[in-house]
Amino acid sequence: MSLFQCEECGCVDNTATSGYWFRNDKGNPCQGRKLCAACDPTIGKWHDVFKREYLPKGDFFTNRQGNLEHKTTGQLSHEYVAGVKP
Repeated sequence: MSLFQCEECGCVDNTATSGYWFRNDKGNPCQGRKLCAACDPTIGKWHDVFKREYLPKGDFFTNRQGNLEHKTTGQLSHEYVAGVKP
């Protein structure tokens, strides 16, 4: 399960529940941007597969394990949301 941070709203989404893999298709209105299901104009609504969680925009990246990791502290997104101290 690979997670990514939406470039529009900053929420966490899964590559399997969004249009992530189609973002670079010719004619896609996402124009290569990593957008969650709600911000992707081809989907336009949250999938309700899991709770929508917001993170500070641009502070996280997808690490080699497919999890979102804080760029500075190394915390995983679920640790950050839970308030776990680094």
